[in-house]
Amino acid sequence: MLRPRYRPGWVASWIGTKKSPLDCEDFYTQSAGKCMDAVRIANNQQVMIKKVWTTYSPQETEIGQYLSSSEMAAKPGNHCVPILDAFKMPGYSDLELLVMPLLRRFEDPPFRSVGEVIPLFKQAFEGIQFMHKHHVAHRDCTDVNILMDPSGMYPLGFHPGETVLALGSGTRLAKHYTRRERPPKYYLIDFGHSRRYNPEDGIPAEIPLGGADRTVPEFKGEGTTRPANPYPTDIYYLGNFIKERFMMKFTNFEFMTDLVKNMTQDDPSK
Repeated sequence: MLRPRYRPGWVASWIGTKKSPLDCEDFYTQSAGKCMDAVRIANNQQVMIKKVWTTYSPQETEIGQYLSSSEMAAKPGNHCVPILDAFKMPGYSDLELLVMPLLRRFEDPPFRSVGEVIPLFKQAFEGIQFMHKHHVAHRDCTDVNILMDPSGMYPLGFHPGETVLALGSGTRLAKHYTRRERPPKYYLIDFGHSRRYNPEDGIPAEIPLGGADRTVPEFKGEGTTRPANPYPTDIYYLGNFIKERFMMKFTNFEFMTDLVKNMTQDDPSK
């Protein structure tokens, strides 16, 4: 079920009143162009619906469903976003809709200590190791594709269009626990660039794709047209994520220096 703003016949609630639009729940929109928030009627769960054009992301639905199947979901180390449902869009041959839990950015709300960050690192490593173990390369595991399951920290939910606000409100702040009180689970999302490989075919090699992180050494110069093993690139992405989002901004992450240097070497074969 969509929010009132996105239902047929919607009329803005501030029309004809003295209310400021900023104080109204239906003023706030979903900023992600490919996504729409909703509520799953069966259990009242907040969800996100994503458009997938199969012409551009041919394996996204298949990989997402594979990694979140009941068999895979039960395995330790799986930090791939669950696909709750998937269906084809009527009238389109190349458009599918994926239903996933509503998540938050990994750093929202802000971390309060180094100790709160460690589970993020650990789970990101576990998640990419899990994908590689099952012969899937993410190929864009950067900061924009690492999200947090907020259900424990925000038991009453939050406004999907303005996450500081309470669910259904344009004025009240969303109440939440800290990460220490309710440790969250972190997820890798967006398998639009991902590929699943047959191990019998040997080491995979792919032409680079333009992900969110454009600093990958093997993608520079002639590397833009040279096929490369995508697994080491995933390792670089995670290492550079830690370096740029934490080590370059905050103190007390020196203990990650050696590991991050190894993860971000210029030579991906090392």
